[in-house]
Amino acid sequence: MDGEKVGGEFGKIGILDSTRVNQACFTPKLNKNSEQYKDMTKTEFNNHAKKKASDMRMEVATYVGRAIYNFVQQGKEIIKIPYFFK
Repeated sequence: MDGEKVGGEFGKIGILDSTRVNQACFTPKLNKNSEQYKDMTKTEFNNHAKKKASDMRMEVATYVGRAIYNFVQQGKEIIKIPYFFK
């Protein structure tokens, strides 16, 4: 998303997609009682949850980095990153 859609001075603004940069994007929701995890020990489940959270954070960070790079390449002067938490 960027400011070119509205034109004028807003054409110099790059805005990241807020649906890809929010708390839900990097907070895994895992259920220990599901079929996939029910045979795991508590330690295995915790390790899997940490790995999943790390992967999700890396995905968000990669998106942010690539978006900023692309906006800079397009000559954007202002980059806005809406970031929502509960």
